[in-house]
Amino acid sequence: GKNVQIAIEISFKDVVNGCKRSFDIKLTKPCPECNGTGIEKNSQPVKCSHCNGKGRTIETMRNGFMVQQIMSCCPHCNGTGYEVKHCKKCNGSKRVQDNKHIEITIPAGIDNGQRLRVAGKGHCGVNGGTDGNLFVVVNVKPQNIFIQDGLNVKTKVSIDPITATIGGKIKVASPYGIIDVDIEPNTSSRLIKIKGKGIRSSLSNLTGDLIVDVNILPFENLDDNQKQMLEDLRKTLKAKNFPSTEKYLSQAKKVV
Repeated sequence: GKNVQIAIEISFKDVVNGCKRSFDIKLTKPCPECNGTGIEKNSQPVKCSHCNGKGRTIETMRNGFMVQQIMSCCPHCNGTGYEVKHCKKCNGSKRVQDNKHIEITIPAGIDNGQRLRVAGKGHCGVNGGTDGNLFVVVNVKPQNIFIQDGLNVKTKVSIDPITATIGGKIKVASPYGIIDVDIEPNTSSRLIKIKGKGIRSSLSNLTGDLIVDVNILPFENLDDNQKQMLEDLRKTLKAKNFPSTEKYLSQAKKVV
């Protein structure tokens, strides 16, 4: 039988935990009227009048003194050598349309665009042939928190200048919930890899990593008192508190 391909959409949570999906699909099944033979009931086959029961035809072509014979399958009996009355329900195709309810299991750790093969769930076979396969293309709904790369996931977080300077803990989303991540003192924008905090595959039993993209953002919506506190802090800062800036200015003076 012929293979069938469909596409379904799942959420990122379904990628993490795995899920089941069911749907109805139009496939084919053996014709119940003729039991998949394509022949009308109680009818008897007769010798094909076009090929005289041989199942093949011979065409003779002459080109001057040369004679060429071309043998081909008889188009009237499809090479069987006999003619029959076709089943009225399936018109001799041996199959009819059928609505089937399919349920599949999507394993945890599947990637966006990956294709699953479900054996024997395609169109039915004929003449003793096996049924086709069903291929399911899995698309993951877009979301704003994670970027999936196989079993690894990346998330982008912002920290304030104080945490970036003196360090601390921040809350970060992982595939399995919110976790605490340590920020080292004097952290600039960087990537932090947290081993084993990515997606766990139910097929390979492997677990990916969580990549945290740390970005430093300025304070927002400060009131007057907070602004004054920061101004008082700035007055206490010295050049040694900004070594990168001092190095930049020192090098710039040699150029300009």
